[in-house]
Amino acid sequence: MQKITHLEGLRGLCCFIVVFDHCVTAFNSAFRHTNVSGIWGEIQRIIAWSPLNLIYSGIPSVYIFFILSGFVLSHKFNKQKDISILTSASIKRYPRLIIPIFFAMVILYLIYQVSNYTFDTSFQMTIKDVFMQSFVYVPFGGERLENGAMWTITYELFGSFLVFALLAIFGNFRYKYIVYLICFIFTLDTYYCIFIFGMTVNSLLHDNYSITLRKKSLSIILIIASLILMSFPYPRTGTEIGGIYQYMMLFSDHNKTYQYLIKFGSMALFIGLFSLHESILFFNKRPLQFMGKISFSVYILHVPFLIFILNFKNVVPTTFISMIALSSMVYFMTIITAIYFEKFVDNGSVKYSNILAKKIA
Repeated sequence: MQKITHLEGLRGLCCFIVVFDHCVTAFNSAFRHTNVSGIWGEIQRIIAWSPLNLIYSGIPSVYIFFILSGFVLSHKFNKQKDISILTSASIKRYPRLIIPIFFAMVILYLIYQVSNYTFDTSFQMTIKDVFMQSFVYVPFGGERLENGAMWTITYELFGSFLVFALLAIFGNFRYKYIVYLICFIFTLDTYYCIFIFGMTVNSLLHDNYSITLRKKSLSIILIIASLILMSFPYPRTGTEIGGIYQYMMLFSDHNKTYQYLIKFGSMALFIGLFSLHESILFFNKRPLQFMGKISFSVYILHVPFLIFILNFKNVVPTTFISMIALSSMVYFMTIITAIYFEKFVDNGSVKYSNILAKKIA
């Protein structure tokens, strides 16, 4: 089996797309609208009604995150078939996620204080909120999250334990793939089917089943088809369905159609990228590997800096140029902080989680 370092690059690219999605929403949501007249309106419709809209669509990237989690979390067990690996991974998972989240929440708290003092905003967040958000609401749900991007962490946590449980019970079972298929179908209306898909792909690879397409042309066709599925317009005010997408409504419910097309599109893209040697080389390039390395830090840190930069939104007209300028400020502040955050906080959480697992397991 090939090394999976290219998946780090894929994760990095997806993370930076999510950041831009949130920047567009914050600084110029009308950039997605399809009911704008003139030449600029035509440009926006070309983007909205083609796979180009993936540059500002974060949900498809989140699906890729979940596939990667299922794939990576099952990798070591599928390679060694040692149940103690799952025990250790289960112990590590909560602190591995929550320690960086706590420090990211502290940064959000500090930014709230600076914003309130400097720009006379009225953000309300206490030290108690920092702890409750970090250790309870982010991982388990139940309250509105101050850092809205962290809604995915609940799914990451429970999706991880679902993967560990399936591997522990059925990982060495002769007919495990039948069980995985049943579980996939049972969870098809949830995000958890995506974790099961990633886990299953990893299992197939370690059991020497080929999931890749042998012909390069078929891989390219699959990637193109998957990008079309994944770029089905998200249901938003001001964004209509046009182009090829008006013929892709599977259900009368726009959101249900969206969710199903994104799910199967992301799974198809994963297989397509895995099959194409050029894509593996692309995602192994140094800039993308760097983006992947700091991706988790960027993901949990970008919202605090976006909230801070929002204070400057009303200073400039709402235009494409101002959106790019303000977004660049968010990227700059986030990346600089994420470099050190990844080194001292994220890596520290990994080390602490490993120590904890060795003591308990």
